[in-house]
Amino acid sequence: MLYRQQFVSQAFGGSPDDKINTHPFLYHIDYLDKPTRFEVDFLVNDTLYGYSFAISPERVEEEHL
Repeated sequence: MLYRQQFVSQAFGGSPDDKINTHPFLYHIDYLDKPTRFEVDFLVNDTLYGYSFAISPERVEEEHL
């Protein structure tokens, strides 16, 4: 959870050419080359939101709210 918080809060720092420090799922060989995914649900004023993103070392692959 700490990694996700740091990534989102520091998303606009650095240069576009910087690599992203990802942490692939190491327990299954099929996931070593796939983007790292994060999902979180949060409640604001009785409205439930879902936020997710997927990153590779090169870029943010997906982002959804």
